[in-house]
Amino acid sequence: MIIPPPKILLIGTGEFTVNLVESCKTLGAETFQFEPASNLSPQEQAQALRQLLETSPPTAIIVGLIPIAAEFLEVLAQTSIRLIPSLAALQVTRSQEQMRKLAVEVLDLPTSRYAFAHNLNELQMKIAMGIGYPCVIKTLNCTENKPQITVKNAVELKKAWQLITQDQVVDLGVIVESIIDANLEFTLLTILSVDAHGQPDLRFCEPIGHVYRDGQYKGSWQPQRMSPNALQAAQHIARKIVIHLGGPGIFAIDLLAKGDRLWFTQALPHAFEVGFLTLLSQQQSIFEIYARLALGMPISVNLKSPAASLNFGTESKSNVGELTGSEQHLIKVFQNSHCSPKLQKGLAIAAGPDTQTAFAEAQKLITG
Repeated sequence: MIIPPPKILLIGTGEFTVNLVESCKTLGAETFQFEPASNLSPQEQAQALRQLLETSPPTAIIVGLIPIAAEFLEVLAQTSIRLIPSLAALQVTRSQEQMRKLAVEVLDLPTSRYAFAHNLNELQMKIAMGIGYPCVIKTLNCTENKPQITVKNAVELKKAWQLITQDQVVDLGVIVESIIDANLEFTLLTILSVDAHGQPDLRFCEPIGHVYRDGQYKGSWQPQRMSPNALQAAQHIARKIVIHLGGPGIFAIDLLAKGDRLWFTQALPHAFEVGFLTLLSQQQSIFEIYARLALGMPISVNLKSPAASLNFGTESKSNVGELTGSEQHLIKVFQNSHCSPKLQKGLAIAAGPDTQTAFAEAQKLITG
């Protein structure tokens, strides 16, 4: 009797899903995809998803949409199929307002002073009531490497509001935060699976550092070096969040640090841009780890090589689209990215003996 290969349903589109398909096929699984159709209402799309699950039930479902529509969540809540990330993770992280309240009010995690605002007048009031200037404004959309604007006074506030809200996928408002005197911004990718005895198995990738310029994401590197105490504190924060949300899944926990003191900023049930870095930096990229979580296979978070990635925008004059990938260099162009085109067109990724060398090699990919 021939046993059919496992089938994995991928909900999403773009380069992220393309890499998931490749990893699943490499591990012997069949994949099929559900892409939201812009010509259908959310209710019609949810019905199409429901029919697909009934007629072609998969072994597991990997959700690659941020944020995911409430109608999709209702469908997924009615199935017993293995879901990555978990339903709770998708629900809570759909809005960073929910996630921040969980972090502060339930998990008692350290954060900056913050407030939420859903219009300009409310934002002005929240700043006047305690946040003060200067402050940082970010969208509440559950997206990675989202724009953030530092506002120094009331004159800059209106322009900042327009810039930060014009590309939101869902109109959720903004979060305004007091500025923390931090010297490091990084992500701790945290993987939650189940071991052979049915117990939670928590793994931490090497920290990934970030750099922003003029409020926009410019690049990342792995590993980000820090003191043992700071790393232990980061893992403690990530553990509290991920265990509460439940798995299986891959979580991007964003943190600020100054010395050994840390502050939580956001948590995502995916790792898009920083995840591409792991194609060269880790023995198993997050795409392979996703596939292994779906198939119940062992995972590894071991580092293969230091690596760095640089964002290139539409202003780039290089011929990056003509370059091919290798063991040391890789270009990812996002034709149908979930990100705003103003944020990035793609990533130039390079490995090296250290992150500084890797950064230089990534820059060569862009400038030639």
